Amino acid sequence: MLARVVAVTLSLFVAADLGKATSIVVDVTSDGIIVLADSRAEDSSSTAPRDDQCKIAILGPNLIFAETGNEGYKPSVSTDWVPEWHGTAEAVKAYILVKSHSLDDVALQWSLQLTENFKIFYRADPKRVRELARLSWGNLVVGIFAGKDSSGKMRALVARVALDDTLIERENVLIPIGHAISEIPVDRQPYSTNGVTQELLDGKTDRALAVAELWVKSSRHVPKRDRQLRRLEFMIEQTANYDEGVHPPVNAALVTTTSSIWLQNKTCQSPHSPC
Repeated sequence: MLARVVAVTLSLFVAADLGKATSIVVDVTSDGIIVLADSRAEDSSSTAPRDDQCKIAILGPNLIFAETGNEGYKPSVSTDWVPEWHGTAEAVKAYILVKSHSLDDVALQWSLQLTENFKIFYRADPKRVRELARLSWGNLVVGIFAGKDSSGKMRALVARVALDDTLIERENVLIPIGHAISEIPVDRQPYSTNGVTQELLDGKTDRALAVAELWVKSSRHVPKRDRQLRRLEFMIEQTANYDEGVHPPVNAALVTTTSSIWLQNKTCQSPHSPC
């Protein structure tokens, strides 16, 4: 029920973006679905960002996962009763639990797991969870799932776990955290979770037109077969000039009806676990 209720506001999320930080790009090509992501991460224990974060995971031969937002929880003291978890590890767990490995079912299972994890976190520290949600328009974590559904169709989904106080009254719940899953429309692709990247991809503003001109100049010697991948990578790299939460290197993976492969893997030590 929560999924249906929260989904009412998801159109705002899909039509807009997650704001700044982390740029994940999804695009459908003749070969399949490409998923790219930058590598910047910020740790609460350090003032300096890292540029070695793995944000993409190949879950199986027909499914790729990427995430942005508050990607996990790690207890800081021995008395902390909130269990440790990480969004990518939860995606792997969801893929294993769902025997069909279907796109929709894995995305749903992950959403349920993350919703429960954040509810536990909320019970322990509601102020902290509310602050995390406030920084991202209510979103706590967002997962991108790209691959083959149960009918064999290639699709890309956005799964969002969010804090929504209207759930308390509408659904008679004590903890206002729910989830929503929506398909990324074809007419919205290439799609990015980052507002600046999306602006550059759409190519309508002055700075987007300037970046497009720069791409034309820099892509003259790029082989035609690599041009779309390099263009998407270039847009993420250019985003770093406007958003300090985004930074190369850029990882990229491709999922088709028969396989999932890395197109470039610069910071992912293992395709099934976070760095």
